[in-house]
Amino acid sequence: MATTLRNAATGLLPHDAAAERAVLGSLLIDAALYDDLPRALSPADFYETRNGVVYAAMVDLLGKGGLDIVLLVQHLRTRGNLEQAGG
Repeated sequence: MATTLRNAATGLLPHDAAAERAVLGSLLIDAALYDDLPRALSPADFYETRNGVVYAAMVDLLGKGGLDIVLLVQHLRTRGNLEQAGG
């Protein structure tokens, strides 16, 4: 019999929006922390779609050598993802 992680009352998968935001915020504060994240972490792992969109943009910027809030917003805006990212 298959086991499900969904909450019986709500039908939702377990998630922690605050933890997702903490990961994103930590990367903005210290991009070197990216090296400590598991390589298996992907944008699809974020429960909140907007957090996954932001994480994907951050990874892209880190691959290009820089990450800060100005670059992040510009990156999201240029790719048409700013609204999807919540802003």
